Amino acid sequence: MADPGFDRMFVEDLVGSADRAVARCHVTGTAKGAPVPFEVAGFITARDGLVGKLTEVWADVGATGQRGRARTDEEGHGG
Repeated sequence: MADPGFDRMFVEDLVGSADRAVARCHVTGTAKGAPVPFEVAGFITARDGLVGKLTEVWADVGATGQRGRARTDEEGHGG
């Protein structure tokens, strides 16, 4: 799919501290005349009152996740 045009963004969750913040947003775009929903998480670090680093993670709401199995604590997570 070609990149859709973005129509709206709604901030669902926002958490922050003195120099860091994270936001979870719902975005609606348009591709080939049809609405396309996305979710995005943005991780922001401020430096000197400006955005020093921004990392975004985008997900197509209609996409399925990668298949596999969950990793347990016994497999390396402090178990």
